[in-house]
Amino acid sequence: MSNSQVLVLGAGNFGTALAHHLAKKGETTTLWARRQEIANAINQTHQNPFYLKSVTLSPDLKATATLSSDLVNNSEVIVIAVPTQYMRQALEPIAQHISPNTRLVCASKGIEMGTLKMPIAIVEELVPQTSKENIAILSGPSFAIEVAQDAPTAVSIASHDEKTAEFIQTLFHTGAFRAYTSNDPIGLEVAGALKNVIALASGAARGMGLQNNAWAALLTRGLAEITRVGMAMGSNPITFNGLGGVGDLFLTCTSEKSRNYKVGFQIGQGKQLADVLDQLGSVAEGVTTAQSAFQLSQKLNVDAPITKVVYEVIYTKKPLQQAVADLLGRDKKAEVTYP
Repeated sequence: MSNSQVLVLGAGNFGTALAHHLAKKGETTTLWARRQEIANAINQTHQNPFYLKSVTLSPDLKATATLSSDLVNNSEVIVIAVPTQYMRQALEPIAQHISPNTRLVCASKGIEMGTLKMPIAIVEELVPQTSKENIAILSGPSFAIEVAQDAPTAVSIASHDEKTAEFIQTLFHTGAFRAYTSNDPIGLEVAGALKNVIALASGAARGMGLQNNAWAALLTRGLAEITRVGMAMGSNPITFNGLGGVGDLFLTCTSEKSRNYKVGFQIGQGKQLADVLDQLGSVAEGVTTAQSAFQLSQKLNVDAPITKVVYEVIYTKKPLQQAVADLLGRDKKAEVTYP
């Protein structure tokens, strides 16, 4: 594969890590930062002063705070790594300049508040000249700092088009960054969004002092809940057994590197959400996704009890002990119902 012209939108943790990875690999990579000071620092010192501050970035990585029509139009691949709630704001000014031949890679995870749209649907609305065959999802257990440090990582690349999935797979694949293909982008989107909500619950459970039996049950039933939502949206249940499903869920729900887990843990210890978010310094997608996911599950008429209590704790101030009691007090049922 020849060198590709890649534009990465979003200079947060994950966008910076992916841009650094691609630049080191030899791809001509430009990272768009919303703030000029971040772009200047990356170009001058090869460091992002706000995200992944300990990482020396590739000298071949270029950054900009200005998206010219030529830069956008000439990009063979655009990687979208801004938080889902800001995708619309980032894409609207440049959408008309995106070539129909450009492949778009969604690395954002979440559900847009209000519209209840996930990244692919947002792209399809704002960039109608791009066919769904040119859109891919990148997801899986991949903490940004570990990607930036070349720690062994494996992800899934999903697209409705096999050639697009394989193209993006080849673009990202290295000896330390293993990329697999999938034909279920909707499943990857659902898993990537909802695992952040389950991670809030996981962190809260640990912060409350619940022990390992409860923790294991929570993660297992969380996976079942994610799978039900995904199947209601037409995804393949097997997807949730893969890297973007159980892999990403396990990582996000068990590590203190996870922002959503950390937020949940501190809530479990009795801290106020506003104070926790002020101290975090970066986005915890699960907080906004909890509301959207709850509304989506209601729209789909899907049983999502963990999502429901996370929403209630965050948005209606339900006490944590009552949330636990609500989950444990549900009617008894079969674990799995086979057709």
